[in-house]
Amino acid sequence: MKFLLFLILIFFGCSPKAPEVSKVCLEGHVYFKLANQLAIKLTDDGKPINCDKNESSKGTTIDQNLVRLALDWIQLLDEKKFDQSWELAAPFFKNALTKAEWSKAASLVDKRFGKIIKRGPIETLVSGDRAEVRFKSDYSNLSATTETVSLINANGKWSVIGYTLK
Repeated sequence: MKFLLFLILIFFGCSPKAPEVSKVCLEGHVYFKLANQLAIKLTDDGKPINCDKNESSKGTTIDQNLVRLALDWIQLLDEKKFDQSWELAAPFFKNALTKAEWSKAASLVDKRFGKIIKRGPIETLVSGDRAEVRFKSDYSNLSATTETVSLINANGKWSVIGYTLK
């Protein structure tokens, strides 16, 4: 049953509940997020509003450390090292699925979407001890895909609690 639930989570883009973030800084401009939709904030004369210089300290810009951690973890999936990706995940992730269940689910997804062609970070959302790193990715069987790695910071160490591909 856990295996089926996790497959549903992967295929329909559900991940463990991530915090809502209402303000996002992307490519130097302020956006507002509501129900997974981004809207750019404009001045009265229609120009984009730039982010404050201190925005990065609030965790609303692309956090390169989180991107690197998430990318390292996703690359284990690209290399079909599913067991190793499970080992590096947070206890929450491991409690949701056994290593065998995760390996089977990840293998099915790998077969469905094919090989990675390109991947680039599009945003990091951080709120307290939770974060999401989103990538725009193209696979051999699916292009313009969004990959999301959900993370938790426990005792000063970030680790993966969820992954979605849609």
